[in-house]
Amino acid sequence: MPKLSFDYKKVLLKLASHVSTYRVIITALALCSLFAFTILRINGLSNPDVDQTKLNEQISSLKKVNFNNDAIEKIQALVDSGVEIDANFDPNRSNPFSN
Repeated sequence: MPKLSFDYKKVLLKLASHVSTYRVIITALALCSLFAFTILRINGLSNPDVDQTKLNEQISSLKKVNFNNDAIEKIQALVDSGVEIDANFDPNRSNPFSN
């Protein structure tokens, strides 16, 4: 059998010449592919499939919050009373955060 030889340098030089010839097209295709992948990924993540059993498990694991009704009534009474708060600051003082 004859010995087969393969010259890698020739193949690499030929490949490099093709790449340099079509570098604009290759770059444009790469960018378009990247944009397409990004758009498809965003669409996939923005509209996820809803698994109803998983959703029910998460809803059942939520803790119910109980508010103290007496505290709510006291807060509402204070709001309704219309108490004026008078700040004891000099109205002519300078604000260091304004110009």
